[in-house]
Amino acid sequence: MWRFMRLKRKSRALFGRRGVPHGFTLLELLVALALLSVLATVLFLSVGASATQTRRMGERIEEQQRLRLVFQKMAADISGVFWDKDASHLYFQGARGSSSAGRSDRLEFTSVVFHWRKRGERADDLVSVAYSLSAGPKETGGSLVREERPLTTTPPGNYGGPVTVLNGVMEVSYSYLDKERRERDSWSTRSSEQTPELPAAVRVTLKFKRSGGERMVSAVFPLPLGIHSSEDSGTEGNTGAPGGS
Repeated sequence: MWRFMRLKRKSRALFGRRGVPHGFTLLELLVALALLSVLATVLFLSVGASATQTRRMGERIEEQQRLRLVFQKMAADISGVFWDKDASHLYFQGARGSSSAGRSDRLEFTSVVFHWRKRGERADDLVSVAYSLSAGPKETGGSLVREERPLTTTPPGNYGGPVTVLNGVMEVSYSYLDKERRERDSWSTRSSEQTPELPAAVRVTLKFKRSGGERMVSAVFPLPLGIHSSEDSGTEGNTGAPGGS
């Protein structure tokens, strides 16, 4: 009997007088839901910020890779510039231009580049190389285009049309440094207003679209033939190439 009374008291204490289990009140449920929503919001924001940062980092790495490839190609072309004042078909010409978005310069020169033949043989060819800006919408920018044309007889199929090397370009400008490091906006070995000679280096500046705004990059590429062409200017020695930026 005594044991039955103890069990009955425990049952009332646990289930209440009517034998119904205690549950959560409406206020407790609302508080729990509010806490869960706050935790879910914080977790969502942290994951979203991490994903955005990862995406931006990937875009920057891809952008740096594209720029490195473009500058490597331009450096190879410019370092291979070939010119002789007694050969009329050889030239170096940089003209300043403009567009609705800003500077749109054009650079064209003869250069020695290598190609792979169909049989896997490497050959050095004398070609005409031109870099220009293809206009595009102001919101997205244009394209930096490289065009290569042969100056010598070569097997067919080695040369194509203009090739886009970088998209989203707003402006492209070139400046030319002589052996005394004086800078000019244009250069021509065919001009009668200046002594026909090559510049010592070319400064390339690109302004292009990127996520969240615009970016401007600049690099200096030396011309070995222009640096060492002291016999054309009547001077001796080597003044050295300007440093890059």
